[in-house]
Amino acid sequence: MDDERSNIIKTKNIKKSLQEYASSHNMAHSHITFSLRAVKTYIKTNKNTAFQLFNENVNEIYHDKEKIISNHLEFKQIYVIKGTSKNSLNLDLSTNSIK
Repeated sequence: MDDERSNIIKTKNIKKSLQEYASSHNMAHSHITFSLRAVKTYIKTNKNTAFQLFNENVNEIYHDKEKIISNHLEFKQIYVIKGTSKNSLNLDLSTNSIK
């Protein structure tokens, strides 16, 4: 059984990370699923030269399009996901059996 921590993935691109996870576990991509554990939003404005963690509600602060444009706002999100394999049990309802 895999160590629980090895299933936790930090990524900007969930699809790509799941493909890599499936490949490293010798599984088909179609047999992998994930649960979202956390999302961190980073912003960069014309006042900041680097992305900084944004802890406030983005919709409340940047609801105005003009404010986004005038601040040259850029967003970046980092997702923390847990990769797992899908159950491959098939239930045959006509015979009430599991295959």
